[in-house]
Amino acid sequence: CRTIQSPAQDAKLPNQLARIRQRQGLIHEAISCFQQSQSLGEAVIFRTRIETALGLSTCYAEIDRSDLALTVLQGVEGQIREMADGDTAIRWHLNVGQRTHEIGNPRAALEHLHLADAAAARTGMHDYRVASLTAMARAYQAIQRPDSARVCLDTASMVWEAERTISKDPQWREQRGASG
Repeated sequence: CRTIQSPAQDAKLPNQLARIRQRQGLIHEAISCFQQSQSLGEAVIFRTRIETALGLSTCYAEIDRSDLALTVLQGVEGQIREMADGDTAIRWHLNVGQRTHEIGNPRAALEHLHLADAAAARTGMHDYRVASLTAMARAYQAIQRPDSARVCLDTASMVWEAERTISKDPQWREQRGASG
Protein backbone atom coordinates (compact mmCIF):
# COMPACT_ATOMS: atom_id res chain seq x y z
CA CYS A 1 0.00 0.00 0.00
CA ARG A 2 2.81 2.37 0.75
CA THR A 3 4.17 1.83 -2.75
CA ILE A 4 0.96 3.16 -4.29
CA GLN A 5 0.87 6.11 -1.85
CA SER A 6 -2.63 5.38 -0.57
CA PRO A 7 -3.24 6.87 2.89
CA ALA A 8 -6.64 5.19 3.02
CA GLN A 9 -4.99 1.79 2.68
CA ASP A 10 -2.07 2.82 4.89
CA ALA A 11 -4.57 3.31 7.75
CA LYS A 12 -6.36 0.02 7.24
CA LEU A 13 -3.25 -2.10 7.69
CA PRO A 14 -2.33 -0.89 11.18
CA ASN A 15 -6.02 -1.09 12.16
CA GLN A 16 -6.13 -4.75 11.17
CA LEU A 17 -2.91 -5.46 13.01
CA ALA A 18 -4.26 -3.58 16.04
CA ARG A 19 -7.38 -5.76 16.12
CA ILE A 20 -5.23 -8.87 15.98
CA ARG A 21 -2.99 -7.60 18.79
CA GLN A 22 -6.06 -6.67 20.82
CA ARG A 23 -7.52 -10.19 20.47
CA GLN A 24 -4.15 -11.56 21.52
CA GLY A 25 -4.32 -9.45 24.67
CA LEU A 26 -1.43 -7.25 23.57
CA ILE A 27 -3.28 -4.03 24.31
CA HIS A 28 -0.32 -1.65 24.35
CA GLU A 29 0.82 -2.96 20.95
CA ALA A 30 -2.74 -2.54 19.67
CA ILE A 31 -2.79 1.05 20.93
CA SER A 32 0.46 1.73 19.09
CA CYS A 33 -0.98 0.36 15.83
CA PHE A 34 -4.19 2.38 16.18
CA GLN A 35 -2.12 5.50 16.90
CA GLN A 36 -0.10 4.87 13.75
CA SER A 37 -3.33 4.85 11.76
CA GLN A 38 -4.61 7.90 13.62
CA SER A 39 -1.45 9.85 12.79
CA LEU A 40 -2.43 9.87 9.11
CA GLY A 41 -5.21 12.32 10.04
CA GLU A 42 -7.34 13.93 7.37
CA ALA A 43 -5.75 11.91 4.55
CA VAL A 44 -7.83 8.94 5.71
CA ILE A 45 -11.52 8.59 4.85
CA PHE A 46 -13.77 9.51 7.74
CA ARG A 47 -15.19 6.00 8.21
CA THR A 48 -11.67 4.64 8.76
CA ARG A 49 -10.92 7.50 11.19
CA ILE A 50 -14.05 6.56 13.14
CA GLU A 51 -13.14 2.86 13.14
CA THR A 52 -9.68 3.80 14.37
CA ALA A 53 -11.18 5.90 17.17
CA LEU A 54 -13.55 3.09 18.17
CA GLY A 55 -10.72 0.57 18.29
CA LEU A 56 -8.35 2.87 20.14
CA SER A 57 -11.02 3.82 22.67
CA THR A 58 -11.78 0.17 23.36
CA CYS A 59 -8.10 -0.48 24.02
CA TYR A 60 -7.89 2.48 26.38
CA ALA A 61 -10.97 1.23 28.23
CA GLU A 62 -9.33 -2.19 28.58
CA ILE A 63 -6.42 -0.61 30.46
CA ASP A 64 -8.79 1.44 32.65
CA ARG A 65 -8.22 4.72 30.83
CA SER A 66 -11.81 5.58 30.02
CA ASP A 67 -10.87 9.26 30.16
CA LEU A 68 -8.53 8.82 27.18
CA ALA A 69 -11.07 6.60 25.45
CA LEU A 70 -13.72 9.30 25.73
CA THR A 71 -11.33 11.96 24.43
CA VAL A 72 -10.60 9.83 21.35
CA LEU A 73 -14.30 9.26 20.71
CA GLN A 74 -15.12 12.94 21.09
CA GLY A 75 -12.49 13.67 18.46
CA VAL A 76 -14.68 12.12 15.76
CA GLU A 77 -18.04 13.38 17.04
CA GLY A 78 -18.54 15.78 14.13
CA GLN A 79 -18.12 12.94 11.64
CA ILE A 80 -20.62 10.77 13.52
CA ARG A 81 -23.26 13.50 13.26
CA GLU A 82 -22.92 13.28 9.45
CA MET A 83 -23.75 9.58 9.45
CA ALA A 84 -27.22 8.11 9.36
CA ASP A 85 -28.22 5.25 11.63
CA GLY A 86 -25.79 2.47 11.06
CA ASP A 87 -23.46 0.09 12.77
CA THR A 88 -20.67 2.62 13.20
CA ALA A 89 -22.87 5.39 14.63
CA ILE A 90 -24.58 2.97 17.00
CA ARG A 91 -21.24 1.64 18.24
CA TRP A 92 -19.96 5.18 18.70
CA HIS A 93 -22.95 6.21 20.84
CA LEU A 94 -22.77 2.97 22.80
CA ASN A 95 -19.05 3.44 23.47
CA VAL A 96 -19.42 7.11 24.42
CA GLY A 97 -22.21 6.15 26.82
CA GLN A 98 -20.18 3.38 28.41
CA ARG A 99 -17.03 5.49 28.76
CA THR A 100 -19.01 8.46 30.13
CA HIS A 101 -20.50 6.21 32.79
CA GLU A 102 -17.07 4.76 33.60
CA ILE A 103 -15.62 8.21 34.29
CA GLY A 104 -18.42 8.83 36.77
CA ASN A 105 -21.20 10.56 34.84
CA PRO A 106 -24.02 8.03 34.42
CA ARG A 107 -26.66 10.71 33.81
CA ALA A 108 -24.79 12.07 30.78
CA ALA A 109 -24.16 8.50 29.61
CA LEU A 110 -27.88 7.86 29.32
CA GLU A 111 -28.29 10.33 26.43
CA HIS A 112 -25.86 8.37 24.24
CA LEU A 113 -27.16 5.00 25.38
CA HIS A 114 -30.73 5.99 24.50
CA LEU A 115 -29.55 7.18 21.06
CA ALA A 116 -27.73 3.88 20.51
CA ASP A 117 -30.79 1.88 21.54
CA ALA A 118 -33.20 3.89 19.38
CA ALA A 119 -30.96 3.58 16.31
CA ALA A 120 -30.45 -0.14 16.93
CA ALA A 121 -34.22 -0.63 17.23
CA ARG A 122 -34.87 1.29 13.98
CA THR A 123 -32.27 -0.71 12.06
CA GLY A 124 -32.98 -4.13 13.59
CA MET A 125 -29.51 -4.48 15.13
CA HIS A 126 -30.67 -6.48 18.12
CA ASP A 127 -27.25 -7.28 19.58
CA TYR A 128 -26.62 -3.55 19.93
CA ARG A 129 -30.05 -3.10 21.50
CA VAL A 130 -29.22 -5.67 24.16
CA ALA A 131 -25.83 -4.04 24.79
CA SER A 132 -27.25 -0.52 25.02
CA LEU A 133 -30.17 -1.60 27.23
CA THR A 134 -27.91 -3.40 29.68
CA ALA A 135 -25.56 -0.40 29.77
CA MET A 136 -28.58 1.84 30.41
CA ALA A 137 -29.63 -0.44 33.27
CA ARG A 138 -26.20 -0.02 34.89
CA ALA A 139 -26.42 3.77 34.48
CA TYR A 140 -29.93 3.90 35.95
CA GLN A 141 -28.80 1.76 38.86
CA ALA A 142 -25.90 4.14 39.46
CA ILE A 143 -28.27 7.11 39.72
CA GLN A 144 -30.57 5.24 42.11
CA ARG A 145 -33.36 4.50 39.62
CA PRO A 146 -33.79 0.75 40.04
CA ASP A 147 -37.26 0.74 38.46
CA SER A 148 -35.86 2.20 35.23
CA ALA A 149 -32.97 -0.24 35.38
CA ARG A 150 -35.43 -3.12 35.69
CA VAL A 151 -37.42 -1.91 32.67
CA CYS A 152 -34.21 -1.80 30.62
CA LEU A 153 -33.23 -5.31 31.68
CA ASP A 154 -36.73 -6.65 31.00
CA THR A 155 -36.68 -5.06 27.54
CA ALA A 156 -33.19 -6.44 26.85
CA SER A 157 -34.40 -9.88 27.86
CA MET A 158 -37.42 -9.63 25.54
CA VAL A 159 -35.25 -8.48 22.63
CA TRP A 160 -32.79 -11.31 23.24
CA GLU A 161 -35.56 -13.90 23.55
CA ALA A 162 -37.25 -12.68 20.38
CA GLU A 163 -34.08 -12.83 18.30
CA ARG A 164 -32.13 -15.80 19.52
CA THR A 165 -32.12 -19.00 17.55
CA ILE A 166 -32.86 -21.41 20.38
CA SER A 167 -36.38 -22.77 20.34
CA LYS A 168 -38.91 -20.98 22.51
CA ASP A 169 -41.05 -24.10 22.91
CA PRO A 170 -41.44 -24.71 26.68
CA GLN A 171 -41.42 -28.50 26.32
CA TRP A 172 -38.20 -28.44 24.28
CA ARG A 173 -36.62 -26.12 26.84
CA GLU A 174 -37.68 -28.36 29.71
CA GLN A 175 -36.19 -31.41 28.01
CA ARG A 176 -33.00 -29.51 27.18
CA GLY A 177 -32.69 -28.33 30.78
CA ALA A 178 -33.16 -31.85 32.10
CA SER A 179 -30.43 -33.20 29.83
CA GLY A 180 -27.85 -30.76 31.15
